[in-house]
Amino acid sequence: MNRRQLIALCGGVVPLAGCLGGDSSPGGGTETDGTPTTDDPAGTTTGAGETAVTVSESVAVGDGTVTLDAVVTTESFVHLTTPDSLGVSGEDQYVFANVSLDGVSPAADEFVLDVGSTTTRPAGRYGYRDTTVDGESITSYYADEGGSLLFEVPESLDAEAGRIELSVDDETASWRLPSAVLDELARAPPGFDLRTFAIEPAWSRGPADFSVIVENTADVDGTFRAALNQSGPGYAPLATVIRPVGAGESVTVERTESLFGGTNGEVRFTFAWPGGTEERVVDFGE
Repeated sequence: MNRRQLIALCGGVVPLAGCLGGDSSPGGGTETDGTPTTDDPAGTTTGAGETAVTVSESVAVGDGTVTLDAVVTTESFVHLTTPDSLGVSGEDQYVFANVSLDGVSPAADEFVLDVGSTTTRPAGRYGYRDTTVDGESITSYYADEGGSLLFEVPESLDAEAGRIELSVDDETASWRLPSAVLDELARAPPGFDLRTFAIEPAWSRGPADFSVIVENTADVDGTFRAALNQSGPGYAPLATVIRPVGAGESVTVERTESLFGGTNGEVRFTFAWPGGTEERVVDFGE
């Protein structure tokens, strides 16, 4: 994962293979690459075990260096669950931390996220080695290559300080979380209700039109993320939906998607979102 891919976690509404742009609306997530702010003074490269440094700083560990390139928080994310289907994680909130390695190979479980009274190690693999998160190709962390670590943390996690630490033998490297990340972790979560999901063939043996209406029932802004999958006669992820929704507001998304593997007979469509899944079967006939 690079900085652009991390920013994509806060994206707009895109097809699966599209190019994501940033979304500055509240609740879409927050990203930092270590740019200093007034309350997060810039650190300097330090030896392991010394004062925590800012995100993007390199720290000497053993015979090499480790760099925490960027940190993103998000309330949900879309990812591959099988080679030909997408799912949505949204039960907690999530911290993605991208790590670069040079001359050292720490295991994933040697990293820890420490925020307030919450201490957690990285979660297991999310999807596949080269999975898709909000429409972007993301590489999970591997000890000999680096990559993206995923931490699952509770909602509304209020803390004055936080760190990501790496402990190898008797050495410790530490990066402090910027205030923007801490503010995002402390936010109350949005709450989404899927009001309608409809899908119809545009014409015989052609693409299909689908529409959804979603409401944010919370009193905070958020980003609704969902995925549309096809099964029969072909199997494929068709689309990703990433749409900011203001507190108490409803939005309508309408799309036309090309189907995979032809459209003779019945085609099952599954719409996955943080609240569950909805299925529809369309008979395209002969």
